[in-house]
Amino acid sequence: MTSIPNSRGTACCGHEECHGGEAATFIRAQEGAPTKDAVAENLSARFPDFNPGPGWAEAAESFPPRAPATYADLVKAPAASDPVFRQLAPSAEELADAGGDDPMGEAEFEAVPGLLHRYPDRALLLVTSECFVRCRHCMRKGRWAERHPAPTVGEVQRWRAYLSAHTEIREIILSGGDPLTLDDHALGRLLHSLHSLRPPRALRVHSRALVAAPGRITRRLAAMLVQHGVARFVTQANHPVELTDAMRAAVSPMADAGIAVENQSVLLRGINDRPETLAQLFAALTGAGVRPYYLHHPDPVRGAMHFRLSLDEGLKIWRGLKSIYDGPLPEYVVDLPGSEGKRRVEERDKR
Repeated sequence: MTSIPNSRGTACCGHEECHGGEAATFIRAQEGAPTKDAVAENLSARFPDFNPGPGWAEAAESFPPRAPATYADLVKAPAASDPVFRQLAPSAEELADAGGDDPMGEAEFEAVPGLLHRYPDRALLLVTSECFVRCRHCMRKGRWAERHPAPTVGEVQRWRAYLSAHTEIREIILSGGDPLTLDDHALGRLLHSLHSLRPPRALRVHSRALVAAPGRITRRLAAMLVQHGVARFVTQANHPVELTDAMRAAVSPMADAGIAVENQSVLLRGINDRPETLAQLFAALTGAGVRPYYLHHPDPVRGAMHFRLSLDEGLKIWRGLKSIYDGPLPEYVVDLPGSEGKRRVEERDKR
């Protein structure tokens, strides 16, 4: 049996009895996660006239808000016209009875709990349910009620067993939630367990820490990621205002370590649905050393349908962008349910 590090960081036989059973925590979340009222508290302290109102309270019951001060401080005005406020603030619009909890049918591809095998050569791990920011447009909003700060030893064993049996999987994506809500020591133990698989696999990390909590990115973290085979780091910035000096500075440790830093944005009504805004965003990303990777058409998610545009609207914005911007562009894609996966919107429009 393959040995894995236990909760104290030493190797053992891998039997669950050695770790306190199924509920034993393999990795632990960072301490000091913001409370569900932290967003309202931050805004009330900064904007004396701010009143969350009944829409906020009702939506927060179903979809509790969360954001660190480093991100909430980017709000310039507590109004729907503010691109950061709109991404983090509960709204009565979220209560509409439309969309789905699993619009992409991910449950169909959950080969073992927490491991999605949707594409032949890739597997995605739902490392944690915790996030720095609970983005109101989140594609996994239907999972917010879950409380899963870290995988158990048993879960990691089952991931390893599945990955070992499926050698066609060449890349493992750490997602969630946000895997960087784990501290360096905890994250390192998980990465070690994955990096030691044979044959070796490329590792990729998906995290909004670069935008929401740039102080989380350090040279020590970057060195650890490289040591354990992480070749790509994918973040999400949706508006130029999110590219702060701190965010740009946080790119350097990873770039210097040889990690490719990429961005996947979501096309969102009322946030970045103008060609000029997207042009500024992609130019700023490129200038910061971050490759524009994907522009996602928004998924039909329950509680996020007010962000959604039609494909015709999206194509009009995309073509307008291409007419005014000649810098590096991401692929504009729509994610189709089931095994169809991502498709370029322009190609789909030609059918």
